[in-house]
Amino acid sequence: MPPHAQRDGVSRSLAGLIALLACGPAWANDFLEWQALPPLRLVRFEPQRVLLGTAEGRCLALHRGSRGLRPVKCNTRKLFRYAERPLPPDGLIPEDRSGVVFLDSEGTRWTAASSYCSEGAHRTGLLWRKRQPFPTAIDPCNSVSAVEVHGGRVFLGTCHPGELGTYQGEGLVVQDAETGEVLGRLAEKDGLSGDLIAQIRVDPLTDTLWVFSQWGYNRIDDELRILESGYFQLDFDPRTGASRVVVIDHHEPINLLVALAERIDFKDRPGFARAARAIPRPAREVIKPWHLECASGGLCMPGERDFLPDDVLPLLPFFLEAAHRELLGSGTSAIDSLCAFHDHRVEDLMHQLYGNARSEAEWHIARHCIEKYNRKKEQDGDGWR
Repeated sequence: MPPHAQRDGVSRSLAGLIALLACGPAWANDFLEWQALPPLRLVRFEPQRVLLGTAEGRCLALHRGSRGLRPVKCNTRKLFRYAERPLPPDGLIPEDRSGVVFLDSEGTRWTAASSYCSEGAHRTGLLWRKRQPFPTAIDPCNSVSAVEVHGGRVFLGTCHPGELGTYQGEGLVVQDAETGEVLGRLAEKDGLSGDLIAQIRVDPLTDTLWVFSQWGYNRIDDELRILESGYFQLDFDPRTGASRVVVIDHHEPINLLVALAERIDFKDRPGFARAARAIPRPAREVIKPWHLECASGGLCMPGERDFLPDDVLPLLPFFLEAAHRELLGSGTSAIDSLCAFHDHRVEDLMHQLYGNARSEAEWHIARHCIEKYNRKKEQDGDGWR
């Protein structure tokens, strides 16, 4: 039992950080890289821009032509037509399923029951138009994540509900609105930005469809020809060091240092941004989503993970400063992430924390980190790297 441990511990959760809500209320425990991006919920078209609303209640304006993306003030309840989804009709969703309701641009209600094929289960996804079953042509273990109707065609976005969260589906499936006949498919291998679809919406100003995935967006025509593509990436504001979302021409690994900075209270945010930008890309890409799990709730076990490369050590002073402020106040986001670094300052702090932990959670963080350092010493013959 740790000294000064409190039995209640610390309540931890990744809620609000990870989910593509379009696939229903599936909160992931297996943190995936794209979940560092804002989860898209709402779309509205204007002559000069496309307004995007996130599940967090923020709005981004994607300017047509330049593809510049910037945050804007908005009231999602008033601004977006589909701000709140209705509940599934009573008695429609089987008791062993979760369900979600979609409204297409014509206002028709579609209700989807999720599939589940993990842990020995084999529950196939279901879809109803109003209260009538609609026969989908998607893989039985995938679920419908978005619905749009245009020109007598039903455009279905897909996702794959798994044991630990929501994963990529099979992209876009197009069926005849009356007969259900498959008219086409479009997936990442065909140029789609991703196979986990968050939104599909008809742009009445251009008579084209916008398809938003976990990585970005495509604008397509009725023949499934891709007219425009963009990929979302995280970046630091060069002036303030705050995080921002930008649009780039190709997919590249998400800059998780930006997402990490959002979850830790760095006092010198511009300084952290400058230091992060100076890290070589190969070293930056070693940083994996589990570091965000640590910063969001200590869900990773530091003893089971490798240390980050030395090229990332210039960031350590920022983590140490934030950790010392947490020890004087509350929170453990920076403390959780310290053990990713291999440095005597971290080891010294963990030994201090081990003997003076304020909670059981802090004691476990220190214990796992000390064990990780001890294993490293054994591997190195009791020497320092």
